[in-house]
Parts: sequence; structure tokens; C-alpha cells
Amino acid sequence: MNPWPYILAAYLLAAVGLLCYLLSVSRRTKAMVAQIATLRRFSKDTMR
Repeated sequence: MNPWPYILAAYLLAAVGLLCYLLSVSRRTKAMVAQIATLRRFSKDTMR
């Protein structure tokens, strides 16, 4: 039995999973930053 194809497949799956995870994290952080920016704007408006 040749283990290399399975090792390569496992590496590919791990890389794809990591990419999906990073994409979701970046999206979440972008959404959080936008939320914080809007909250800051609202707080500035209420402080005046």
C-alpha cells in the first residue's frame, strides 16, 4: 500500500479547512470592526 496519496489528501483537506477558517475569521473581524465604528459614531453623536 502506498501511503502518499492519503498523506497528500489529508494535507489538502487541512489546507482547505484552514483557508475556510481564516476567511470566516476575517469576515467576522471585519463585521466587528464595522460594528464598533458605528457604535463609536453613535456615542459621539449622543455625547454632543
